[in-house]
Amino acid sequence: MKKLYHIILIFSVSMLSLVLAGTDGTVRGKVTDTDGNPLPGAQIFIKELQLGAIAGSDGSYILLNIPVGTYAVTVSMMGYRKETRKNVHVIMDQTVWLNFTLPIAAVEGEAVEVIADRPIMDPGATAKKITVSDEAIAALPIRDVSELYSLQSGVVQVRSRKQAIPDHEERGLEEVHVRGGRSGE
Repeated sequence: MKKLYHIILIFSVSMLSLVLAGTDGTVRGKVTDTDGNPLPGAQIFIKELQLGAIAGSDGSYILLNIPVGTYAVTVSMMGYRKETRKNVHVIMDQTVWLNFTLPIAAVEGEAVEVIADRPIMDPGATAKKITVSDEAIAALPIRDVSELYSLQSGVVQVRSRKQAIPDHEERGLEEVHVRGGRSGE
């Protein structure tokens, strides 16, 4: 009986060690430019796993919990040429060091030709005429005609102040200023 107990104990401990054993690895490194300056914000990506990281302020990065296998690791950053390392072997409980040096790449695009025409306008015209329909006026949230013309650009309505009677405002005593002009101009 004691022997059976020892066999079960040894089997349980060995199974527990297999369960707790690492089944993944780590990929880490540093991303720099050709002068050796770190490239913070560079994007490191493993397409097969849809897993990635961003380089820190010193250009270093770390990808944790990568399943054991062989992958292609791609590093990219705007203004630099993308670089891919294929056949990167991730080993159980090991760290794979991958340092990248990205050369500067010119960002090029195709030429764009813009052709535009300005509408013909009368240089002698000093006013602008807009016709507003009855339905459009009826749909506006206004109470009187003075509120209607104050909706136009360049028109400012100055409300009258309370006169001799407290809490009473006289309607119809508003001043209207059109394009900076004052009353009487």
